[in-house]
Amino acid sequence: MPLTLGRCPGWRVAVNLINEPVPGAMLTTLILWSSLAVASQAGERSEWNLAPRLARGQELVYRGTVTEQNLSRGVQFSRTYRLEVRGLVLELKGDAVDLAVLTRLTQQQATTADRPNDSEPASLRFELAELDGAGRFMTNRGPWLVPDGPATLEAGFAIEVPRTSVRVNQTWTVQEANQPPIGVKVLGLESVGNLSCVKLLVEQESPEWSNPRADVAAWRRQDTLWIAPRLGVAQRVHRTLERREAAHREPTYRLTTQYDLESSLRYDGLFLEDRRREAQAIRQFEDSIRALLPKPQQNAGALKQLVARIDQFAEKYPATPYREALHRTRKLALDGSENRVAPQVAEVATQRLAVGKPAPDFLVQDLRTKEAVSLRKCKGRTVLMVFYLPGSESSRLFMRYIQGLAEEHNEKDFMVLGFAMSDDVEKAAEAAERMRLTFPTLAGKSLKVSYEVEATPRFVVVDSQGIVRGMYTGWGPEMPPALTSAIRQCLPAVTTTGGQ
Repeated sequence: MPLTLGRCPGWRVAVNLINEPVPGAMLTTLILWSSLAVASQAGERSEWNLAPRLARGQELVYRGTVTEQNLSRGVQFSRTYRLEVRGLVLELKGDAVDLAVLTRLTQQQATTADRPNDSEPASLRFELAELDGAGRFMTNRGPWLVPDGPATLEAGFAIEVPRTSVRVNQTWTVQEANQPPIGVKVLGLESVGNLSCVKLLVEQESPEWSNPRADVAAWRRQDTLWIAPRLGVAQRVHRTLERREAAHREPTYRLTTQYDLESSLRYDGLFLEDRRREAQAIRQFEDSIRALLPKPQQNAGALKQLVARIDQFAEKYPATPYREALHRTRKLALDGSENRVAPQVAEVATQRLAVGKPAPDFLVQDLRTKEAVSLRKCKGRTVLMVFYLPGSESSRLFMRYIQGLAEEHNEKDFMVLGFAMSDDVEKAAEAAERMRLTFPTLAGKSLKVSYEVEATPRFVVVDSQGIVRGMYTGWGPEMPPALTSAIRQCLPAVTTTGGQ
């Protein structure tokens, strides 16, 4: 007969003892049935309330991977990162919660010889945010998802939902400031491990995705979320984001993100206090640095004092999982105090390279004349920036076309800057001489991050006011018309050397 041994929170346990005669002994068989009560309840219902149900001190830890691929013709590029996201509930504010979110991306593999140390994060970002009672994730630094590369702040584990219960096939639209609408649909129930979750489909695309244009890039994302009703946040997230460069019909870039909830422990007492103190200190230090970095030379003393304050904090209080963000903040303050952060770069350090936004300034060396060249000095002229690998077979093909553009246009209105993505300075200079390039050949490796040069050739068109007007990667028959169109839109009516 069934024998109940007791109850554990969230579990139903039943034990059945069966005695069967066997030669020389009695065989006792133990049969154990167990299931999560939450899973059972979710499976029995046809409606679900998906609002967040987080407690003060609860820390969500997600782990997974992010893979980016360049799909441009003639380009083979793929890179994978390990992803870790921590979200700590600092305070409850009515039906909303204050969160500290740390996103860590570590490169898992590299396609180049200079493979980075796997232990050093490629990206580490700390933010304070609010998650309201409907699941809307909000920060004071704009949207967390950008269509140009891996999200430095990952918040896809939350999605805005109706404040009433939802059912299968129900749809709704989420509106965010200055962003395309987000469509959400309930697909039904599906288990993740032993947990029954509500599966959601999330879709968003730029207006140009369905109506391609020759002068504007387009993008589309599709997320699948498995929401655990007991928490109101995702147990699992799968996202595919595709981008299509201007003048292309097929996607030229794909980003795949997938991660699972590994733990959702709740801390209290000193464990919570240590985490809360460190999270708030990191934010205060970061705000101070942002105010000082635009003028690092003038603020060198204040930045050194800030480094000392960070050191005092680290020595006084125990480390938490957020200590790495504190170290990164200290490094930024130290670099600023020693004038290793250019003032122009500091002003746009928190921005991503994007069409319609200011291009990051730089100061690099001309490999042939040894003179310093900056983007600021080029203001007043349209600039075509060309990132290439010297000596490659493909560079000889497209550089003929680029040289033709340089000769075709009036140098008072237009100029080309070539950026050699190589450590071999002599080889790059020799290649430029051999191809008879008349435009500057500059050292480009220091711009790999700020200009997102993941593959070559890479082209960036900047107008006379320093605003990015086009970004393109790869080379094919569609590229010359795309570049010509972007350049012409930036130039005065008459710019050719022949005056036509």
